[in-house]
Order: sequence, then C-alpha cells, then structure tokens
Amino acid sequence: MNNNPEFRAAWSAVPDVVHAETQLRKLEERRSALGDVLSPDLARRKVFDDAVTAMRAGAEFPADIGKRAADAYRGALEAESEVLALNEGVWSLRAHLEYLRSTDGAETALEALGKRLAEFLAEVK
Repeated sequence: MNNNPEFRAAWSAVPDVVHAETQLRKLEERRSALGDVLSPDLARRKVFDDAVTAMRAGAEFPADIGKRAADAYRGALEAESEVLALNEGVWSLRAHLEYLRSTDGAETALEALGKRLAEFLAEVK
C-alpha cells in the first residue's frame, strides 16, 4: 500500500477504491489473526504421534484414536479452508484495486488531486 498522503487522499475520493481497500484490510487482519495453520494431514499425524509417545511412556493406546484423529483432521480442514478462502479474497481484491486504479477511478482521483493542488496554490498566494 502506498503511504504517500496525496496518493491516499486522491484515491479516497473514489468510493469503490475506499470500499475495496477497507475490505482488503479486514481480510488481511483476519488472515494474520489465524497465524500458522496445520494441514489436515499434519493435524491427524500429530494425534497419532502423541498417542504413540504416550503409549511408550506407559499409557494405554487410545480406544478412540480414529475419532480423535478424524476430529483433528476436520478441525484442521476447516482452518485450512478459511486460510485458502482469505488468501483468495486478498488476491482478488488486490487485483481489483489495480483494475480500479487503471480505469474510471483514475479520472476521479486526478480530479481530487487537481482540487487539492488548487487549494494549496490558493493558500500560497
């Protein structure tokens, strides 16, 4: 994202750009909050490994190992699916912003810059 205040001010005059930037920021925050997510296979494998480690230490092998492994797999599948969906949304919004900035939105942004420049020149006089 461009941190130039004039660039941001110009594009803030284009409602579609403002909306897309807001949505993009929300998706990026959600994705960041998820952190690292285990793949379903790794989550299931961890259940197996933990059960074997506990068994070697003297515990009984869990009678419900299949259910535990399946639950871990489903939980990780849901988390992985959310990550994939958020990544797709972020990618799509970034592409959409580029599109908006290369089409009709550019004219509105340039008009806003022209107005800001005229205001600045008036202050200088």
